[in-house]
This record gives sequence, structure tokens and C-alpha cells, in this order.
Amino acid sequence: MTVAHPSEPGREDEDPGRVGDSLWEYSRHVLSRWWWLVLGVVATGLGLYTVFVAHILGVRSWLWFVLALAAFSIAQFFAFHDVRKERNDVLTAPADTKVSVYAVAASRGSVPPPVAAPVEYQLHALRQVLAFLRTEGHQAVDIDVIDSVLKRLERDGVKLSYEPLVTYECEDGLRQLVATGELIPVPQRPGFSYRLAANAPT
Repeated sequence: MTVAHPSEPGREDEDPGRVGDSLWEYSRHVLSRWWWLVLGVVATGLGLYTVFVAHILGVRSWLWFVLALAAFSIAQFFAFHDVRKERNDVLTAPADTKVSVYAVAASRGSVPPPVAAPVEYQLHALRQVLAFLRTEGHQAVDIDVIDSVLKRLERDGVKLSYEPLVTYECEDGLRQLVATGELIPVPQRPGFSYRLAANAPT
């Protein structure tokens, strides 16, 4: 699956990896290990007290500063460890649990609001869905089937700013597929909305 990353949530031409977002996620993970931070602050305080006032428990000042550095480093290491685990959980998830690229964004705790996809993007996604349905032997489908495959199929050309793409947002694309004969409306057949063309137009 090829993912084209936009530059800012909801916009295709700006960067989603803003420094403020990275700083917030980094701070959230580091602060979750607050006990290491408290240890680091206490050790720093004791080190300064040893330098300017008197030794505590006969411990040299540099040992307190080493302890403080180690505590702060451990908190940052665990922050990195948490992010790595989240990444690996997504990358190693079985295919049937990878609902869509939207699930990847949601798993990171920040889901950009989707924007209306252009007709060309809708058509590209829907044609991949139809090709998959043909390979599965479907001859007629309803909106729910199209919507389910649209969310679960690993599509190429995906842009996160347009996801999750759902059928009720693809009315223009569906009308275009009807106009080209790729989908044939079957209103008289209960439970199905469209019949698939035998072959995709070339």
C-alpha cells in the first residue's frame, strides 16, 4: 500500500509532522514515567546542595549528578520504547485487523479530520474495490459491501487527509461508475444496489 502523506491534518499540501505535535507526544510519554523524573530532580537538588553547602551521606556531588542524568535518560528511553511498541503493534498486526490507514492514525492517538475527496480519488479507490470484488466472484453488491471493502482493502494511492473513505462520501464517484457502465443499478433486486460489469473498462 502506497501512502502519500499530507503536510498537515486535513490538508494535502502541508506537513502533518509538526514540531508541536511531536513535542506533545514526546512530553506525554516522558511524563508518564514521572517517578524517574522525580528521582532526577531530587538527585539534582542533592548534588547542588553538596556543591554549595555540605556533603550528604559522604556522597560526592558528581555521583548525585550522574544519578540525575541516569534517571532522566531512563525516562526518555521508556518514552522511545513505548513509541516503538506502538509502531510494531501496527506493523505486525494481522491483515484482518488492519481496517484501514485510518486505524494507523487512530492507533497513534491523533486522527486528522477527513476532508472531501475529489472525484478522481474516489474513482481510483472504488475501482480497486470493484476489482477485488470481481476476484472474489461477486456479481451484485450493495452499499454496505462496498463500504466494508473500501475500509478494509489495502489500497494504493492512499492519502491520509481523505481517509477514512466511506461510500456516502463517494456519491460522485459512484455516479461516474454508473455512467461508465462499471456499475449497473439494480433497484428491483432486494438487498443489492448494483450489479458489477463483467470486466473493467479499459
